[in-house]
This record gives sequence, C-alpha cells and structure tokens, in this order.
Amino acid sequence: MHFYKIYWEWYDDCETYELVHERKFTQKEFEKMVNEAVKWAFEQLLSKCKEDFIGFCMWDEVAKLAIQYLKSRYGFKEVKCTAVHGYWGCYIIDSKCHRDELRQMEKVLGRDLLEKIIRHNDRVHEDILKRRRSFSYT
Repeated sequence: MHFYKIYWEWYDDCETYELVHERKFTQKEFEKMVNEAVKWAFEQLLSKCKEDFIGFCMWDEVAKLAIQYLKSRYGFKEVKCTAVHGYWGCYIIDSKCHRDELRQMEKVLGRDLLEKIIRHNDRVHEDILKRRRSFSYT
C-alpha cells in the first residue's frame, strides 16, 4: 500500500487528508489527479452555492468532493486512523499565553518544567527587547 496526503494551509491553519492506494504514483501523477479532482469539486460547488463565497475558505467541502472523485475515478481509499494526538496553542510558551493553553501544557510538561520554560522564554523576550531599545539607526 502507498500513502498519499492532500492538504490546504494558510498562515497557521492546516487541514490534511490522507489516502491510500495499491499503486505507487509519481508526484506528478498524483498532483495531476488531485488538481483534476479539486477542479471538479469547485465546479460542483459553483453549481450548488448561490449565496456563499467559493474558495479554500470552504476547504472541508472541497476536500470531501475531491476525495469522493479520487475514490470513484482512481480507486483511492481514505486512511482510517486508529488514534490521533495533537497539540494546540502556545507557539512560544511564555507568561503571555492564555491561561487555558498553559493549563493544557501543564498536563503534558508538569508544573515545574512549565514554569522553567516560561521563565526562560520571558527572559529571552526581555533580552530581545533590550537589544532593540539599544539599537541605533544612526
């Protein structure tokens, strides 16, 4: 079995769908099939959506239709994950993080390690600010 991934990303948002197929496709072959499927999906949305914007702002719908197309036309199957685990928030773990994000990170890291990381990152942030204030444009 060969695994394939389709995703859309924009700044800090990324949504991914994984597919599997018995055949190994080249990158170019796969891109061609996916582009064909996405084009078909947009055509379907254009015929159905009269009052909504059409674009990757509706990626879930685009992806569902494109995957439907890839499954029926090329025989792809969706990967069904047994378990998924991920993290959300706290790009830089510091005292400015939202309290809910810090609570979540405390569950993973423990209070002692979390506090050490926060102190470290707050210090790094302060050092950066000091260097910026001392920088002269002349």
